[in-house]
Amino acid sequence: MTPAYAACVQEGSDRRARKKALTRTEIRDAAHLLFAERGFDAVTIADVAERADVAVQTVFNHFAAKEDLFFADRTPWVDRPAQAVRERSDGVGPVAALRDFLQREINSYPASVSRPERRRYLEVLSESDALRAAESQRYRVAERTLARAVLEAWETDSPRLKLSADLVAGQFLSAARVLIVAQRRLILSEQADVTDADIAATTTAVFDAIAAGLQVLDDRAQAESTAAGSTTGSSTSATSSSTSASVSGTAKAV
Repeated sequence: MTPAYAACVQEGSDRRARKKALTRTEIRDAAHLLFAERGFDAVTIADVAERADVAVQTVFNHFAAKEDLFFADRTPWVDRPAQAVRERSDGVGPVAALRDFLQREINSYPASVSRPERRRYLEVLSESDALRAAESQRYRVAERTLARAVLEAWETDSPRLKLSADLVAGQFLSAARVLIVAQRRLILSEQADVTDADIAATTTAVFDAIAAGLQVLDDRAQAESTAAGSTTGSSTSATSSSTSASVSGTAKAV
């Protein structure tokens, strides 16, 4: 393959990728507008295809289900807790990193949904049982993703510590979900009996309590990981010494 031909092939591949991404964006935007106008349950995939001026099959080529269309590019919270653990500062454990990250996220949540389109998003979500069920599934994905990140931070694949990582992820994200739902109710109902300050104070108290309890698991996991590393190092050193002694003995015998 000549360089010129290879360049043409690459250009064609890039063009197809850009066209595919543009089509996906157009379908997503059309769906989001329809959901905002009519609500989730009243919109069909055929409606989305017509609004985006594509075939129904084209919609399914990009999105497996209508729920995927609704949540498309709207769920950074699935990966961000795990990202906070992986990108934590030196000397900060996963439990402390999670507490600080989630506390900031929940306290800033009202500002993040202050725009009319974000408020409408919450209204549509709250009106649909199917969407709430789909959101619950995504929370479970977030828990599994976070548990893997915690286990990676502990540098272990111990089955017992995997259970500890599952507990860390489950405790933090379950509490976060309850607090987020409380924020949503406050935003949508504009209740006067619960304020942002109330939720912020509760958030701090809850996450401090969870972190204090789970810190024991964090410390134990860190200790086991360190001990395992020391054992591996000692074993390697002993094997090396044994090999050296064997070689030396063989040399003397010769």
